[in-house]
Amino acid sequence: LGTAVTGVIQSSSATTIMVVGLLNAGIMKLSHAVPVIMGANIGTTVTGQILRLGDISGESMLLSILKPSSFGPMLIGAGAGMYVFVKKKKTKDIGTIFLGLGMIFFGMSTMEATLSPLKDMPWFTDFIIHFKNPILGIIFGCVMTAVLQSSSASVGILQALASTGAISFSTAAPIILGHNVGKCVTVILASIGSKKPAKRAVFIDVLSNILGMIVFFIIIYGLNSVFDFSFWNSKMTRGNIADFHTLFNICTTVMLLPFIDLLIKASKKFVKDKDGSYDERELDILDELLLKTPNLAVEQCRKLINAMAELSLENFKKASGLVINFDAHIFNKLNDDENLMDRFETGMGNYLVKLTSIDIGENNNKAVTEMLYSIGDFERISDHAVNIAEVALYNYENEITLSSEAMKEYGIIQKAVEEILEMAV
Repeated sequence: LGTAVTGVIQSSSATTIMVVGLLNAGIMKLSHAVPVIMGANIGTTVTGQILRLGDISGESMLLSILKPSSFGPMLIGAGAGMYVFVKKKKTKDIGTIFLGLGMIFFGMSTMEATLSPLKDMPWFTDFIIHFKNPILGIIFGCVMTAVLQSSSASVGILQALASTGAISFSTAAPIILGHNVGKCVTVILASIGSKKPAKRAVFIDVLSNILGMIVFFIIIYGLNSVFDFSFWNSKMTRGNIADFHTLFNICTTVMLLPFIDLLIKASKKFVKDKDGSYDERELDILDELLLKTPNLAVEQCRKLINAMAELSLENFKKASGLVINFDAHIFNKLNDDENLMDRFETGMGNYLVKLTSIDIGENNNKAVTEMLYSIGDFERISDHAVNIAEVALYNYENEITLSSEAMKEYGIIQKAVEEILEMAV
């Protein structure tokens, strides 16, 4: 899925940002999102593979049409026609896609024609030679992609430079490795202010690309030092650059795919949960736009009521524990969680009422009605937990303790109520 979507929209950053949005909304799980992001890294190589068609030589009409310099303007013309002359929104959207794709390929062809005279300039050749130093090459590729916000565009520029005959394998390899790290800057910026699952997905994306770069760097330069590759200083074509870019991303994905669970564990250690798993941002999953898709809106409500249920159980456990061993920090946290429960009840109640005002079907109506009753019940359970905590505070402040017999009875009641609550949750 990640490969296909990125191949169409020509941007792995855009695909990853969409996944970040879906994680924020609670629609995707992290374990589902990571393979999509890995696939996006493969999909971003499609642009380079299309641009390699510029290497095609021949005078026939078919071969001429296959070149980006030819089909770029054709896509722009088709897209402009669909956008201007057709009223249907879906057709206009397709026209916009054609326009965008056409501009990418026409722009790359124009840039290639502009860069072509550089091959005769000594200063340009001297400048390119500096990037045979692998560290400088990686830094240049990383900065270049971070500025352009697109690895597809960066590779396209490198392919355009290759048409001058100044790019060798030793120059291109480190720059391409840098491209794959630099593209992460866009998704890092997009994840600012997002929820923990989204931040973890971005962390995994960055870690995957860095690990892939390190492994490829060690393998390529290690093997070259032993076997002294004959092609090391040979000039690269657009096709060579596209193939290396594709090989790097496929190999990195194949290498890391079996270790998704380990990557997720590493991300959870890097982006840790704070004391208490829930905050007011949980309400963000109740997006007004989802009201247009009732099934999805109801599912989001179900996720939030599950969070309310679990939080009410946590609050009871905290409160019942305070009776045995009072802790002021836990008491304050319990009160904060109760205030959060109040906001959950209000926010979800308003959202469920909006759902009942539209046609959502009989089954969804039953589910929404049940949830409207249940949110009040879970909030009330949390209120009772606070009442228990207040008794614990009173006992603590007045140095009141329970006898061993009373403590035994309390333990039996506490376990029974906890079991009932776990069943309800």
